[in-house]
Amino acid sequence: MSAAVIVDAAVVCAQWEEWATFAVYQARVLTADNSGYDASLKAARAETYRHAVAIPRANPEPAEAARLMMENATRLRVLTSPLIGFDPVGVRYTVARTWQRCARMLDPSIEEVQPEWE
Repeated sequence: MSAAVIVDAAVVCAQWEEWATFAVYQARVLTADNSGYDASLKAARAETYRHAVAIPRANPEPAEAARLMMENATRLRVLTSPLIGFDPVGVRYTVARTWQRCARMLDPSIEEVQPEWE
């Protein structure tokens, strides 16, 4: 657990809500352009941001909220990209990275569990 987390969870939650709204809009545009995979990535991000907003509201301590988010990231992490069946794994990777990003916005000292794919 980090010693001191200096963050205004309400401000961060508002930012996630904005990102979720924008991601939904992007998903609709991509769906209309027949970009199904990209649309599913945006939709997954939007859903994750919306779920992330609820955690700090239920757990007012930012470090605890961040820990819960990192549990989600850890549960979903994918360490290497597959050659077959990439699309669903890519969405799962994106969701794990989004949970991690949200957690690290609340507590930057948390160690990364879902590294970027090379």
